[in-house]
Amino acid sequence: MRNFLTPVYNEIGHETRPDDDDLTVFLRGVIVNWACKMGVDECKAKTVEDFEKWFMQPGTDSAEESPFSVSLFLYSVEVNPVDSELRPVGYCQAVAEGEERAFDFVLDRMLKENVDSERQTLLGSLTCTKEVWLLSRLLNMTLYAPESGVPLKKLESTIIGVSRNIYGRELATAFVKDNFDKILKM
Repeated sequence: MRNFLTPVYNEIGHETRPDDDDLTVFLRGVIVNWACKMGVDECKAKTVEDFEKWFMQPGTDSAEESPFSVSLFLYSVEVNPVDSELRPVGYCQAVAEGEERAFDFVLDRMLKENVDSERQTLLGSLTCTKEVWLLSRLLNMTLYAPESGVPLKKLESTIIGVSRNIYGRELATAFVKDNFDKILKM
């Protein structure tokens, strides 16, 4: 599958161009999503690079070190450099590769975000981490909505997102079983 996706990914590219039609933009999203899921190195590297630019830009309250193993740069870009059409896969890939610091950065952005669709994208990406203890932390935050900042109306989608993560399937099942009465009362 990777051998099939790599040339298609290289042809369509990772960034939206001003002259792209709607079909190309849609196709790019599908190709980038699958390329990153199937481990196409160029896709993973570009996704993490864009996320790191956002993480490292002034005003993001992030530390001086990157959560990734790539080199450190400070960027003066004042807007989110992650392509808006590719944010779901971009955030997800970065959280999956970036461990706790990337998770905490996205969580912080989600808590500060006012636009519901972007907030949902950020919340959904948190379920992509490979760290079971971070998935557990996220699930436990849903029990304490709204104090935790995770909207109560997102409880179901958060549990579903964790259950779709290979690292979180058993955790989500145990979480629902252990907290069934509490969830019903919410």
